[in-house]
Amino acid sequence: MKTGNKPLARELVEKAFQEVKRIQLQRRNEAQTEEEKAAILCDPLQIFHQAIENGRPVLQLVPVKRGGVKYQVPVPITEHRSYFVSMRWLKEAGREKERTTHFPEKLARELLAAARNEVSCCRRRRRRRSRSRSRRRRSRRR
Repeated sequence: MKTGNKPLARELVEKAFQEVKRIQLQRRNEAQTEEEKAAILCDPLQIFHQAIENGRPVLQLVPVKRGGVKYQVPVPITEHRSYFVSMRWLKEAGREKERTTHFPEKLARELLAAARNEVSCCRRRRRRRSRSRSRRRRSRRR
């Protein structure tokens, strides 16, 4: 974050991490067997990193002008940019949900779902990848 209220942003993320830990501990206590309990991660940082890895895009579409027409051509995305895009998608997914719950709770749910590959940022990644594949096929025909 370059500008803005950094202490507020830090506090919201810390509250989201506390919510993640609370949800995971509750899930762990409700688990029946020891294998299920061992499979549940309780560290919010590990869940955060796993969520970002699951949401990282591989390709991005870049407009290229050929013969007066702009084509969307897929190109590999840099590692730094892919992390940035993944975090932005997670943040936007947390904002898009219902307005009745607070942001840290929504972000915590999004992080847990992204760690399991179940949310909109992962769907966005799949949609972007399929669009890139179709554009790649079209560009090869020309």
